[in-house]
Amino acid sequence: MKRWIIFLMLVTTLTFLIVPKAFRAHSLYKVENEVGKVQEIVKGLEDEHVDISGWSLYAKKRVNIDGEERKELMKQIQDLERPYTWSMIEDEKTSKLVGERINTDIHLKETLQIVTTLTNQSTQSYILYQATQERTSRMENLLKQTVSSHIVDIMGEDVKIFACVNGTLSGKMEGVLQKQANSLLKQFNAKTIEMLNEPNFISVSAYNEEWEQKLQTSNQELNIQIALREKKVGLDEITTVVVGTPIITSEY
Repeated sequence: MKRWIIFLMLVTTLTFLIVPKAFRAHSLYKVENEVGKVQEIVKGLEDEHVDISGWSLYAKKRVNIDGEERKELMKQIQDLERPYTWSMIEDEKTSKLVGERINTDIHLKETLQIVTTLTNQSTQSYILYQATQERTSRMENLLKQTVSSHIVDIMGEDVKIFACVNGTLSGKMEGVLQKQANSLLKQFNAKTIEMLNEPNFISVSAYNEEWEQKLQTSNQELNIQIALREKKVGLDEITTVVVGTPIITSEY
């Protein structure tokens, strides 16, 4: 019984976040602007002769959960369950309603999570959406017609969006990682805020004043991170390149 109640509470979040049509166009414009950073990063990396291996997009929104009529709730569950395969994951502190769907034709995987942290005193709930694609086929239409629309329909306008693109450069760039990082900073019109420079690895946090979304750290703002790492794969030397906004959300 407790498990079912939690399930209903979690899905209630989605029921009341569906965006009214009157506000959808405005919300879609703002979300498309942030989602479009994936394309902007891909183009910038390709201009630097980086071979793109894939991209990911992560959206997050904190929400309030309250109970409403079950009939309307169950109708919404049915509507949302069709494209996703759903499962419930629970431990002592959290409950997660997790949905996944995969489009093998375009190598796209989408994950939707409704996460609630349960305590004796209060609860905190989030909707998390992630889209990943191993390639960039049909990317422009995919980002506009599928990803942006889905984020707006589920989360609305007030949502935090993180974009990340991965790629590689052939050959070892001994002694020139810094030069390549500077070239990428110039490509993205970004000013260095922080830098970590180690043997075979460099990471830069920077700021592009033309990009609206940003994060505050200490007394400075940042909205782009660049990481380059030299490594050996078999007999080949490669340099992995990761660019994320406002920060990198994948391992690098």
